[in-house]
Amino acid sequence: MDLHDYIRLLRRRWVVTLVVLLACLAGAAGATVLQEKSYKSSTELLVALSSTTLGEDTGSANYFLPDRVASFAIILTTPPVVSAAVESAGLPVDTGVAVAASSAPDSAVLNIEVVAASPAAAQAVASAFVVVLPDALAELNQLTSPTELSFKTLRVAGLPSAAFRPDPLLNGGIGLAAGLILGLAAAALREALDRRIRDSRSIENDLDQQLLGVVPRELRRVLLPAQSHPDSLRSEAYRTIRTNLLFAGAGGMVRSLAITSPSAAEGKSALASNLAIVCARAGQRVAVIDADLRRPTLHEQFRLSTNVGLTSVLSGAVALDDALQQVERQITVLTSGPSTRNPIELLGRPMLRQIIEKLAGSYDIVIVDTAPTLPVSDAVLVSANCEGVVVVGRLRSTTLASLKRTLETLSRANANVLGVVVNGSDEDPDSGYGYTYAESTARGRRRAYPRREARRSSR
Repeated sequence: MDLHDYIRLLRRRWVVTLVVLLACLAGAAGATVLQEKSYKSSTELLVALSSTTLGEDTGSANYFLPDRVASFAIILTTPPVVSAAVESAGLPVDTGVAVAASSAPDSAVLNIEVVAASPAAAQAVASAFVVVLPDALAELNQLTSPTELSFKTLRVAGLPSAAFRPDPLLNGGIGLAAGLILGLAAAALREALDRRIRDSRSIENDLDQQLLGVVPRELRRVLLPAQSHPDSLRSEAYRTIRTNLLFAGAGGMVRSLAITSPSAAEGKSALASNLAIVCARAGQRVAVIDADLRRPTLHEQFRLSTNVGLTSVLSGAVALDDALQQVERQITVLTSGPSTRNPIELLGRPMLRQIIEKLAGSYDIVIVDTAPTLPVSDAVLVSANCEGVVVVGRLRSTTLASLKRTLETLSRANANVLGVVVNGSDEDPDSGYGYTYAESTARGRRRAYPRREARRSSR
């Protein structure tokens, strides 16, 4: 994954990342509130030879003094010495304190830090070490007598004004770092487990299929934007699909084209109707067949009757010419017709191929809207009778697995899959290259007056 992949991941999964981040920050805040407060006080003691030892070998004693001070720093933190300091400070024996001591190399200065539950306790215990340390060292046979060395206070233990722990900034930083790491990990895991189509690149990379076009989510409530909003970005997407279909077949655009999808509500019928309109606007004579006999919608989009239609012709009740309905001078529609209890039986008849071939001989292109491929086998029967098939998927809804199963099912039926169309894109087209002034003006008008444009489209 490159930087752009990570940016796309954050754009798609920012909610997961944000939730995990906020949870970690909330946990850090809770830990800060619930954690008991601790206060730290520190002091410095100078260890020197006492006056009673000055007459002895002073040079040798001074030479080994830093090493002895380093050992004192270790002994000072042991329980007996700490308990003696607590008692000397006038505190209960069970008072919880933490003591740390250190000395710099070749130095005779002891640095002592005391952490306690109250500022006064920390200060009192730190101040008591100068008194109890000589006797404690003498009891541990570290001194020949308590007066062998002198202990002087260089820095008096102060009274802490603020708590040493918890540290809100430290806890917040840890929560922020953990939230970012865990948030990105959760986003990556969610992305790996979610096999829905997230961008158009996965079609070509994961499915090895030609991407015929990406239809934006513009004008979602308009059934025929290619007719009512010809300058819209969505209409331009349908024109792009038509152009790509011209080069998808070996000898140009196929004469009969089936349109299906893995499941329902993925935009196949919208593609069929709007593709018919853009083909007609390009001067082609178009015949549209609604072969989705289970949930037909083309008659609603074109506002036609279903008293007669495909089922009427397949059952032999009506001749083909009598079932056709003219929408525009260049568009003729064969609706689904009256509902039937057994669509598979009707679509499996040889009459379907004859209908498609007859219309293909009279029109430049025949567009057939079929049922979804995975729930029922209607689309397989229809696709076998067409020269080409287009599979439609929807971003954030269709999964790669369902698309793969659809393509495999059509492949077993020897259907000629020309490519895939993706619906529901939120991405803007590249720059705006190729758009006319009228198109860019219409786009700006829709953004500035969305309600006016919606009323105009509903008329």
